[in-house]
Amino acid sequence: MVGIQAVRNLRWGVDVRYTLPFKEVMTVPNIKSVKKDVIKSRKNHLRNISAKSAMKTFIKKARGLVDAAAYEAAPATEAVRLACKAIDKTAERGIIHKNQASRRKSRLMKHANRAAQAAA
Repeated sequence: MVGIQAVRNLRWGVDVRYTLPFKEVMTVPNIKSVKKDVIKSRKNHLRNISAKSAMKTFIKKARGLVDAAAYEAAPATEAVRLACKAIDKTAERGIIHKNQASRRKSRLMKHANRAAQAAA
């Protein structure tokens, strides 16, 4: 829960610049520009974690609908579309590599197509 509180503090302007646990290194730089870089990288790191988590949630929802016992094409197709959109957006922002995005989409689509063929 330290991360969530730290994000709230950053949003509200509370001075918690070096209280964030970041890769278990708690050294404080002396140079002002480096201090700013540390703050910026920690904010970006938290944002990237959030984006990856959201992407994984979309993928889990899509796989859940595809794997459901009562397979319905329309909701499963929509969920897969939304998951692919989330994957593309994450790759576009540079949070994941484009090859990783391609691999994730490929595996998801392959899984969806197998389920659709089995249901037909």
